[in-house]
Order: sequence, then structure tokens, then C-alpha cells
Amino acid sequence: MPGAKPYMRYTDSPRRPRLHTWFGPMSMVHFVTQMNGNWLPGTCYESQCWQLKAGMNSVLDDVKNNHPNDIAGLVFFATSHHNGVRAALGQNFQGLKNSLFYPKSLLTAINGGDITTEIRPYTTTTLTGYNDVEIPNAAGGTDPATGLAYSFNMLSPSTIAAAQAVGTGNGRRGAQKIIIFETDGVPNSYRTPTYTQRGYNSYYTLSGVTSASNGNTTGINHAYDVIKQAVKPMATTATTSGAGADSGLGLPNAPARVYPIAFGDLFDEVLAPGATYRDQANAFLAKCAEHGGTGTAGAIKLPDSQIITGPYQQRIDRLRDCLERIFQTGVSVVLIE
Repeated sequence: MPGAKPYMRYTDSPRRPRLHTWFGPMSMVHFVTQMNGNWLPGTCYESQCWQLKAGMNSVLDDVKNNHPNDIAGLVFFATSHHNGVRAALGQNFQGLKNSLFYPKSLLTAINGGDITTEIRPYTTTTLTGYNDVEIPNAAGGTDPATGLAYSFNMLSPSTIAAAQAVGTGNGRRGAQKIIIFETDGVPNSYRTPTYTQRGYNSYYTLSGVTSASNGNTTGINHAYDVIKQAVKPMATTATTSGAGADSGLGLPNAPARVYPIAFGDLFDEVLAPGATYRDQANAFLAKCAEHGGTGTAGAIKLPDSQIITGPYQQRIDRLRDCLERIFQTGVSVVLIE
């Protein structure tokens, strides 16, 4: 803990159930290295995730103070840990900020004013660590199609129960929709998204996880397909058959858009000049921008303003500035990371 002076007697080896309630050399190593589970709290300085959180925290304050008509939601994506909506679509900006730092199971209580309830590294029943989905830290593989599919669901106006079970946020039919897609890696795993055509009630479901190699084309193409679906015109009815069954999120005077953001070491040509998959990651995000209506056809790299690299504070500032420019449009937004 900050300010504490930890002390351990290295010869100590008391009888204890799976190190429970005992902080000694073994549990210290476990805590630091996360050999089996995620003991680091969401409020710790976990580079590079912390820089992303700090920038997002700042821009949410800006949206709250300067864009009173905007609503936003938050989706995490990573195989196998983060799979779903983290913060529902709305204007609870403190709740959005809380979801960046605190355990998933405690968010409802924390958003309701409970600041004392906590969880410990071990569960009370099995004395095992919590699943990584519980803690809002980076973990697992890069699975962009999952984040994009849940973003589609969140912004969908669908009110049917099956769609709500997979993350729909009852997005207003007359509002413009924007997805901000942030990633620090190249796709290397995926859940297969299945699109259910129901007019403006359309939504995605997802299969189990498939692990793959860096730059896997199946996962990349799934992401492209979801983006292309999102920017299609929204159907005017909730029909389940015929041409009107296929629906995106776009409106005639307010097209849906997808803004990709490249974040972190992989994209930093100074810090990591020999990064193996940088070109693939850059090309992937440039194509996402092209399909999402925010990039140039044939580009192999995002604009510099959407590439967040550099020293600690520079990353925070660049991410904040990038997101603030996007939020200037004053539209419904889903952030996925």
C-alpha cells in the first residue's frame, strides 16, 4: 500500500490454508507477478492501461460539463476475460468513470453511494482468485469483433428480450451513433459474431472464444463485417423478413461512424522501433476507419491525431484531445477498449 513499510520474515512458514490471510514471500511474489489470477486492483498504476484510464477519465468530465445532450456507454473486449457491456448507455458519467477502476460486481453498489464494500484477492468460498473479468485491467487476447458487436447492440434501439440479453442499450432511433474503437494490439483471437435480422430490432450474438495467431484474418474480417453492418442505414420497421430486415445504425441525416484509435507501445516507432506487427496493426485500423466512414480508402495508417504514443503524460493528453475532438459532434457514443 502507498506509504506502507512492508516487512516479511523470510524464514516464516506458518500453517495456513492456501496462503489465506497470510502475506509472506510467496504471496508477495504472487501479488507482484500475477502468476495465477489478477490481484492488482483497478486503481493501481498498471502501465499502459493506467494512461488509457486517466485520459478517458478526463474526457468523460469534459463530456459531462460541455456536452449535456451526449450519452455514452463503455464496452471492454479481450479474450477470454472481457466479454460484454461494462457501463450501460446513459448519462451517469460518474458511473462510467467508476467502471474504469472498480470491480464489476461492485459497480451497482458503488454507483449507489456505497464506498466501503470491497472484495479481497481470494474468494470466500473456494479460496481461489477472482476471474479477470471482475477487475478492469488489461488481460487476455485482442478480440475487436466482440467489442464492436456489443457496441452495435448497445446503440441498437431494440427492445426485445433476446437482444437485451446480449447488451442492447435501447439507443434512441433518431440519434446519431458513433463507436470509438480503441486498441493497443493486433487481432489474435475472436468470438464469431452472428447477426440476427429484425429490422431496427437487429442485434448480434457471439460464439465461444477461438485463439489464433497475431494478425489472424478471420478475426480481422469479423471486425470489418460488424463495422460495415453498423454504418448501414437503419431500417424503418422491425420486420423479420425481406429487404427491410437488414438494418444498421445510420440515419439519412446522421450517418453512423466508427473512429479507431491506436494506443500504446506497438504503435510507438521511437519506443519500439522493431515492433513485429506494427504495420499489420496500422493497416487493420486504417481499414476499420475506411469501413467506418472516418478514414481514407487505401490508407495504411491512421492520422497522427488518432495514434496515441509517447511519454506517460503525452499519451494522456493526446488521448484526451483525440476523444474531445470526436465528442465535439455531440452524439450518442460507445467507447470500446
